[in-house]
Amino acid sequence: IKKIFTRAKKVVGDFPLWAKISAYSLDKGNITLEESVETARFLEKIGCGLIEVSCGTFLDGMSTARCEKAPVQAYMHLNHRARNANPLARFFISNVMPFMVPCPKPIENYNIESATKIKNSVNIPVSVVGGLREKRVIEELVENNTCDLVSISRPLITEPNLVKRFRDEGQKRSRCISCNFCLIGSLEQPVKCYHGRIR
Repeated sequence: IKKIFTRAKKVVGDFPLWAKISAYSLDKGNITLEESVETARFLEKIGCGLIEVSCGTFLDGMSTARCEKAPVQAYMHLNHRARNANPLARFFISNVMPFMVPCPKPIENYNIESATKIKNSVNIPVSVVGGLREKRVIEELVENNTCDLVSISRPLITEPNLVKRFRDEGQKRSRCISCNFCLIGSLEQPVKCYHGRIR
């Protein structure tokens, strides 16, 4: 990490470098929160400007971008291999995938505790990402100094003008339902909300 930051600093100069870290993994024997706190302290020491707290690894399934259930319908329609598979393979995939892809709970606000611990361990700004859908929760996170800012992704895919709606139009919650169709679709299709567009 130090080599990456040192070389990047030479290229970007005073431009702040941020790091996104997975604070923990649900896969046993992988990343722990305690290790991530040490990583955060190390990042601060080598000149990181901000740490964004996420979670999970590829082995955790839908841990990083959580959803109520595996996005089987999106996979079957938006992935060319699944779409073009023979009927037996399609039947097998659609019936086995829900059991093969972990979908941990909760699906909202799931990195706040980790972000709080990391923020209390460093003196640089900390951002949190992960299932943030309500304006009230987002405001409280910053107002209570739980984190310095928040990161959102899927809600902005659903509603690109969400921040304006929160600020100016009195909207209190994102319309994003965390179905993860956008994640599956974006592997081969344009990045957009696919919920309700798949038959």
